[in-house]
Amino acid sequence: MSGAPELDGLLHHPCLSLYFPSISISQPSPSLLTAMKAESGTTVNSLSTNHHQPNQQHPSPTHPEENLVSGALPRTRTTTTAPGDDHSELILVGDRTSPFSQRTLFALQERKIAYRFQEATDAQKSLDATATIPTQYLPFIIYRGTAVAGGSVNLIQFLEDAFPDHHPRLLSNDLIERARERLWSDYIRQYAVPLFVRALRARVTFHRCDSTTIAGLGKVLNNYCESCIGPFFSGDQLSLPDILIAPFVFQTRLSAFPRLATAASTLVDSGAGTRYQDYANQLLKCQSLKEVLPKNDVTIENLGIQIQAMSRRISPSVPPLPPEIITQIIDELGDYELAETLEVAHHIPPTSAWLELATPLDQAILSGRLARVIEVYAEEKETRLSTWGARVMVRFGYIAMLDYLLSVEPEQLHRLCDDLLPDVASAWERVNVLEWALHGGFGIRADASESAINEASINGHVAVLEWWKNSGVALKIGNVMDYASLESTTISLEWWARSGLEGKYSRMALLNATNQGHLKVLDWWLNSGLQLVYDKEILVGATKYGKLESLEWWFKSKLKVAYTIFDIEEAIEDCTNRQLEVHGWWKHQGIDQAGSAIDWTETKFLANSQA
Repeated sequence: MSGAPELDGLLHHPCLSLYFPSISISQPSPSLLTAMKAESGTTVNSLSTNHHQPNQQHPSPTHPEENLVSGALPRTRTTTTAPGDDHSELILVGDRTSPFSQRTLFALQERKIAYRFQEATDAQKSLDATATIPTQYLPFIIYRGTAVAGGSVNLIQFLEDAFPDHHPRLLSNDLIERARERLWSDYIRQYAVPLFVRALRARVTFHRCDSTTIAGLGKVLNNYCESCIGPFFSGDQLSLPDILIAPFVFQTRLSAFPRLATAASTLVDSGAGTRYQDYANQLLKCQSLKEVLPKNDVTIENLGIQIQAMSRRISPSVPPLPPEIITQIIDELGDYELAETLEVAHHIPPTSAWLELATPLDQAILSGRLARVIEVYAEEKETRLSTWGARVMVRFGYIAMLDYLLSVEPEQLHRLCDDLLPDVASAWERVNVLEWALHGGFGIRADASESAINEASINGHVAVLEWWKNSGVALKIGNVMDYASLESTTISLEWWARSGLEGKYSRMALLNATNQGHLKVLDWWLNSGLQLVYDKEILVGATKYGKLESLEWWFKSKLKVAYTIFDIEEAIEDCTNRQLEVHGWWKHQGIDQAGSAIDWTETKFLANSQA
């Protein structure tokens, strides 16, 4: 939340930092091992070995199916199919907060297709943010054991073909009407979505949406509604364009941001006319949409009404923040586990895992009270522990609970924590948990270091990296510099450079930094003296994700960077962030839509590149 200085200041208030000294909006990801496995089979570079491989092929990552959640979302029912259908044949993997995943959920719910929803791992979400091939996009579907290439539009059309007997159909049987639906679906993707995204970005960074964006979005929405032939796009029945635009309409109408319930709360779609407003209101009444979208009735008036005494973990000697501010901070973080263990009022719904998979013992652990854990285990005889409770103990450093459960349930604790503990402790900088595991009788497996070190590198946890270096554990080090380059600072990279350890890397190091606009990381690599490994995907990624700063960096670096007009034009078309500015930048480089087919596929180099 770099655009929210007010929130940044609040998050460093000692009222929260006493118990969570490293609390920030950017939360560490549990494990990116899956995300980087595509690179593990290739020859990599290290700090001491420089083998340039610019055109490596990278297989798409696997998508684990463990920990599947029955149903869709909290408050979302799983519809049933005809007798004899296999209810487990369709799994949707996505980010429930993403409008792109919500589109697919809406389509499944509307067409009454049975499915199971699986929240994507942080590894998959991280990969999705830098994906350059379709098999890495979220959401994706696992259909009869096979992953279907992702992207909401592709998936919705796949469902049309895979489940022809489920109604209503979202594409018309009339070929002319179907062509019109697809044309306007593409219009939504190309024109409406980039403006919605810009407006929503302003909203979540505490800024008023600029008038140019509101006016532009209004014009686009008015054009769209002029082509609607009924209450919905194709008449009385929902069709593909309605499904694609609905989550974005919903996001603009949320009352979940109380700071916008003031004079600055102009609806970002207020530039659209009456016809659109009627259309939006009708769309948001759809029952299947209500079932897949989060319900949020938070207003500035009722914030803090149910707030009780501040957590026992907050020192009474520290001047407290107003409870309304604490609630806003916690709500903005969206972290259910943190909100529950702090015991402050919040409006974050429990995740589907905590609703459906957590045991009574897990819930006791989440309370943060050892006495409650002992009561549930010894007196109520609730002895089953799940991954979620184990993760909370490690994440929040509950050593006393770990000690207790190791004494009464050693086999169960080892089964759950042998793999989980090193990764989660490293991701959340819990050196005390690592110390407990190594010296307190639990133990750390010999093969646990690689993914744990990657986690520490991603999050800039130098203390954890030092712990692993000095632990005496035989270290297994993979492409750790790739992970370190995901961090927006150079803390981890600098540590590895002076550590004396062999830190390996591949083309993903520069690609990660470029796709996320981490110029400090790019500068570090340029000045490091190490062999730079990259290929033409560098410019494709920067273009697709609207990273003008990265494009400028590569141009000014004078490094020899290849591209083809075909790849760049395709990336510009897919760009949803600063698309016009990106197109203008490339036009300044001499790219336009003219030219022969040979010109489009010929390898070219940035004009400022050294020969």
